[in-house]
Amino acid sequence: MSTSQTRNQTGSQFSDKFTHHTLGFHESETLSGSSSPINSPPISGLLNDQEKVPIADILDQTDRGTSPKKEKAYPISLAYLEILQSYSKFQRHLSGSCAVKQSTNIDTSIGGERKPSTQYDRAKTLLMLCDFESSPVGNPVQRLVFHFADALWEKVERETGMKSLKPECIEGEADVDEVFKGYHPAVLATYKAVPFAKLLQFTASQVIISALASATKIHLIDLEARTGMHWSMVMQSLSERSKYPVELLKITMVGDSGERMEETDMREELFELDREESVPVFGPLVLRALLVKPHCLEKMIRIIRNLCLDIMVLTEVEGKHNSPSFVNRFIEALFYYSAYFDSLDAFIEAADSNRLAMEGTFMASAMRNMVVREGRERVIRNVGLDTWRLFLNREGFEEVEVSEDALYQAKLIVESYSHSDSVSLEMNGKAMTVGWKGTPLHSISAWRCF
Repeated sequence: MSTSQTRNQTGSQFSDKFTHHTLGFHESETLSGSSSPINSPPISGLLNDQEKVPIADILDQTDRGTSPKKEKAYPISLAYLEILQSYSKFQRHLSGSCAVKQSTNIDTSIGGERKPSTQYDRAKTLLMLCDFESSPVGNPVQRLVFHFADALWEKVERETGMKSLKPECIEGEADVDEVFKGYHPAVLATYKAVPFAKLLQFTASQVIISALASATKIHLIDLEARTGMHWSMVMQSLSERSKYPVELLKITMVGDSGERMEETDMREELFELDREESVPVFGPLVLRALLVKPHCLEKMIRIIRNLCLDIMVLTEVEGKHNSPSFVNRFIEALFYYSAYFDSLDAFIEAADSNRLAMEGTFMASAMRNMVVREGRERVIRNVGLDTWRLFLNREGFEEVEVSEDALYQAKLIVESYSHSDSVSLEMNGKAMTVGWKGTPLHSISAWRCF
């Protein structure tokens, strides 16, 4: 652990000091901490796609070893319809009854149990058609099909053990965590051009500020160590407060020191909390990273609960990409990335190298991991708000409505961008979702202990 203390320089209202902690952990151990007083069922029953438990119905998944439930009808997103309708030539191959037949053939041929070689041959023929009409630098639907076809080629190769007709598409996967940490230049450029990341951070900050309106001693815990610059808005807002002037602000960041957080030794005593401190916790795209190791997620969330926090603000991917069913996972990912690719097309020039890197390296790696990998190799997993609600309720948290100030702040940010009418800000219960043309992409939710 490294600890540094500096005096606040953002306003005279901080009469004491600003303290910044970074908790660094080692990969050799697992999450540990005191047990929660609430006797909750294991998280593996909620989020691990290997368990045969009734809760799988909430995940819209089919348990392995049980009879498949009736498949739900997938709504076609507005973004997906628009990009298809804009390109009539490509639409002739992918729309109408032909699209239904081709999609069904690819899904049933590649997913699930091993199929006869004739079905794989049919899938290869359809993928060759996709290759012919797609491009990594074309319009949104061509780019989307190009990267998904690459993933499906690798899926065929893994299932059959035969070299595909497109071996150049099989590449090593990039570190997708770079996308969410935002360290790569292409990621930083994309975050600046596209409003989603800014919306998530500023709205989350406003939720925290509103929840701490009367707090004078604040210990903010950030579950993702980054540069810390994203907290400048909170520091400035607190420093300008005339009523309830802030005496102390500490920010503790949970850093992995190069190792992954799910393998760290996280303990309550490392946070060095004081009874007089108000404790907000911010988890930016953190819980999703632990879905592959649900026991670590369960331990981490119980440690957080034992901190007696005032509020916990979470931002997550609003998607259902954790199904053991290849077909379900593929369709959900297709709809999700169709909206994302369409948004990138609106905000970033086609020839921009940062967009090409974002799509061709990071997003393509995420797609390939969702589609190709199985078991512990499939680390890109997302579940929706309803699943997080069930899990957090069982762990002793209740949801708090996103404040009106936060919603107002979000609307101001959206209006500062072009294509603001295509950015979707919607309430999902007490949480807020951020999306593109009606397709939810991210969520912001707030929680407190029972």
